[in-house]
Amino acid sequence: MSEKCQRCGEVGQNMRTLHLSCLYDLMELGIPFDIVYLQSVGIAVKHRIYTLRVCKGCRAEWLQSVKQWFNTPRADNLDSNGIVTRPVSEYGVEDDIT
Repeated sequence: MSEKCQRCGEVGQNMRTLHLSCLYDLMELGIPFDIVYLQSVGIAVKHRIYTLRVCKGCRAEWLQSVKQWFNTPRADNLDSNGIVTRPVSEYGVEDDIT
């Protein structure tokens, strides 16, 4: 059975599934994720897993982007909670806005 890559549209039989879960609503990214729920035995909470069916080429590009992200130093404008801050000047006094 042929499938279509959700990223590039390539049609083929050799698709891969990316599974992502990070306690964040990834639908905000505008990516056409499918959502599945995983429930562990003995745990009442279901875990939301975002999935994409992609071709091997798109999977390779995704892996490269994760590697690049991991190996790139964090931006200086993030506070310890990961919130982007930017300096703003009001009446000549610089302050951070989050």
